[in-house]
Amino acid sequence: MGAELERHPRFPGRTNVSFIRVVDEHTLDVRFFERGAGETMSSGTGSTGAAAAAMARGLVKSPVRVLTPAGPLDLRQENDDLFLEGPAEIVAEGQPVRPSVQVGVPQGAPQPAAPARPRPPSKPTWPALRTLTAS
Repeated sequence: MGAELERHPRFPGRTNVSFIRVVDEHTLDVRFFERGAGETMSSGTGSTGAAAAAMARGLVKSPVRVLTPAGPLDLRQENDDLFLEGPAEIVAEGQPVRPSVQVGVPQGAPQPAAPARPRPPSKPTWPALRTLTAS
């Protein structure tokens, strides 16, 4: 469903998609489908957006714990600001790709590195979630 929503005609530039389930008044369970990357294990931006949308709709109260496949993230609201706390770790590695000919780069100069490939996400095993949409 994430891929279908990402490419929906309503979003000509594509979009990120979050699936949110309210666990209790201080906990959300969230899954992320990011534009061009597919399902991801976690997202600080997505977690913050999910918590902000759920708080704005009165579904949860600060502080909020966001459960993701990579582990929990904690958010708290202070006035108009949201603060995110959680671990950060390297989830992908890559090797530079050196094209045989790079126009405009002098011989022997460092070549640009190719982007890292993310690890494939595990498949969620929980039931379908309702989504929160801005009105």
